[in-house]
Amino acid sequence: MPMTAAQRRATDAERKRRQRQAARNAGRPSPDQVYHAIAEATSFALMSADQRVWLPSAGWMPVNMKVILRAATDILVSRLGADRTASKKAVVDVLRPKPAHRNAGNIPSIVVTDGMSSYPVLAPDAAIPSVKT
Repeated sequence: MPMTAAQRRATDAERKRRQRQAARNAGRPSPDQVYHAIAEATSFALMSADQRVWLPSAGWMPVNMKVILRAATDILVSRLGADRTASKKAVVDVLRPKPAHRNAGNIPSIVVTDGMSSYPVLAPDAAIPSVKT
């Protein structure tokens, strides 16, 4: 006899619980922990960035991504006791540039408007045109 919807949900929930427990036992941080560590590391990187290289005409300031990667990984390892290799992989996976898309309901992208990028370093061909003086 086929499973009911409630049985299927219960089976799926139990499978996910086992997967999450196995990930915790292997020292892998949860996605939520990774996002929080990246947010804190980004705040740290912005506070410690060299203000002399801020480009007011472009409206952005370059930040060293290595600082964010190292700080987020250190947060996950030292505070949460996660495995260093798994933490670094998780942070890199989240920070990796995502392909551009046109789905307005999906926010994370390097393309903000048609042909314009908020992140010229990640998409130089779609960068905001520079103003010649």
